[in-house]
Amino acid sequence: MSAKCITVDALSRTLCPSIDGTLRSKTIALPLRATRRTRVTQTQHEPAPAPARYDGQVRAAHTNASPTGQRARRERYPQWAAAPKARPAKRVTEKKAPPAPQLPPFPSWAAAGEVAPLRATKALSQEPSASASKTNLDGAAQHGPEDTANLRPPPPPPPSSSSPPPPETSPTSADTLCRSELDFPPETADAPTPAIYEALRVLRSREGQSNKIRRLVKYLVEERGERPNVFLYEALVTANWDTATGSANELAEIYKEMRTAGIEPSPGWYHSALRLLAIHPDYLTRNTLLLKMKEQGIELKDEGRFSVAVGLLRDGQHEMALDYWNQMRDAGTRIPEWVSSIFIYALVMRGFVDEAFQLFRQVLEMAGGNASAVPLRLWSYLLDECSRSLHYEGTKFIWDEMVSPGKINPADGIAVNLLNTAARQGDTTMATAVVELLSAREVKLGSHHYEPLLESYVRAGSLEGAFRVLCIMNDAGVQPDQASTRPIYAALRASPDHLADEVIGILRRLERVPAAAINVLIEALVTGTADENDGNIARALEAYRQVCDLCESGPNQQTFALLLDGCGSAEPAVFLVSEMDRFAVRPSPPILDSLIRCFAADGNLDVTLLYLDEMSRLATGGSPTWVSRRTLLAVLRRCHREGDPRASALVAEARRRGMTIDLSRYVDVDS
Repeated sequence: MSAKCITVDALSRTLCPSIDGTLRSKTIALPLRATRRTRVTQTQHEPAPAPARYDGQVRAAHTNASPTGQRARRERYPQWAAAPKARPAKRVTEKKAPPAPQLPPFPSWAAAGEVAPLRATKALSQEPSASASKTNLDGAAQHGPEDTANLRPPPPPPPSSSSPPPPETSPTSADTLCRSELDFPPETADAPTPAIYEALRVLRSREGQSNKIRRLVKYLVEERGERPNVFLYEALVTANWDTATGSANELAEIYKEMRTAGIEPSPGWYHSALRLLAIHPDYLTRNTLLLKMKEQGIELKDEGRFSVAVGLLRDGQHEMALDYWNQMRDAGTRIPEWVSSIFIYALVMRGFVDEAFQLFRQVLEMAGGNASAVPLRLWSYLLDECSRSLHYEGTKFIWDEMVSPGKINPADGIAVNLLNTAARQGDTTMATAVVELLSAREVKLGSHHYEPLLESYVRAGSLEGAFRVLCIMNDAGVQPDQASTRPIYAALRASPDHLADEVIGILRRLERVPAAAINVLIEALVTGTADENDGNIARALEAYRQVCDLCESGPNQQTFALLLDGCGSAEPAVFLVSEMDRFAVRPSPPILDSLIRCFAADGNLDVTLLYLDEMSRLATGGSPTWVSRRTLLAVLRRCHREGDPRASALVAEARRRGMTIDLSRYVDVDS
């Protein structure tokens, strides 16, 4: 045995695992063949019986050539009896990992963008390695638990240089679906279901995406087989936020369908529905949802309170909306700027300017009095509306806070409204500042700028300031007329006798007095004068004599028309005719009408009829500038008293011009 070399192959080691221990104990050097050992695990053969106790004798090695070895192999290992020759070990192919399970629609990790950890299944390696297996002297490969955990699948073979690499494809992301301008992007079919859900979450905060939301929800239900759930119904509610395609009726249908399906609305669904009802108001549906939330113990968040308040405002229930506003303010709720702006805009549009301004003051108080916390566009809007409505408190407040410091530069149209508001309240400071503001812009000032300024001085009780405005207006090339002096006339009519001397003193102190300043004084004195009462006309003529020379251009036609209109006799009319000649004033139709009436009262009848002929020449083709009925009756009475036959011609002319004269009544009245 010692002089003979025995070759031990892999099959011998397999049939008799104890041979290595026997040979090693006798220190017999066995030259091993350069054949690859076959790794055999316990799953490939039955457990071998325990080796016999070593008795000190060397047993013969079993070989394929030995009948004893073949018989022993068939007796001990009958499963290999049909295979006398050793076969190469069969390569164990790598098993494919089972597909990942379908993720639920709303996993907690889906919203956060995480990935669920999956347990990887690795195939056993066919090649022995030092890190993956341990080979003992018996030729068996042993794997521990930690070795199995370190197993990795074989790396993929490198791509061949002759064949092109396969195209890299990645699933469509939620951002791609959101950026698409189509209502239903074609990439939706390649997008995983969680990506579509994420796209629905993003699209709800964007405008004009209602159709895309509806199409994606329909695709998930009909094509992906998603069961309707709270999130999908909430997405349909957000699709109705659109002002053009949304509807409160569709919200009612969605709620009815959810109740039929037994799906309980979530707090997010309720708040989304309240926001929808703020855009498309429905008072009954809103009350129903608020009642359900109270029954289910769902807390109404600040966002929901804002939606309810705005919805009440949109419903036209302004008192309830303001009460809700006060409740939120008293509770210390931080009301955002967009809510307060909607309240102010809506109240102003409905005509509640004072309520809107008071709410605006509350907004400033909640902002700590910081004017910059309120947008400039809201300041400008409220300034425009307050001045347009002549709301002095709001206009004055915004003027002092924003316009005077130069933070707001109002437009020319708003400046005119500011002037009118200041004129109504007699605020000469603001009115003067507005005119100076327009002058700095090199705006050509007209009567609609000077007249409110004049009125502000009159309401402030400064007649001198009002007359100075008339002088400034005249110097600026804007000729004041009778309409420009209405505020002064109203003040003088209250006490003409008391104010007449004051006005005369004011006019004496002024330079370049316009004719309108003289005319307004005369008009206030002669108004209400009757034919039989010459007291007022006497005071008017006295005032005229004192101020007529103060006007650089002299009196005009309106001056004499006012004086003659108050005359009831020919004597003052003769004086006024001479004054007209002195100042080269041509008679106008109103002046001729008054002269005819005055001379018909107690003057020369021939002169009266001459003036009447002159009046007829001025009035052509039925013009209404012919004599008035009052003057015509005075002439007919005079002709009747003197028996002048020219009265019939006057009656015929009057009828031709469309004036009806009842002669019988005329005769009776005269008699």
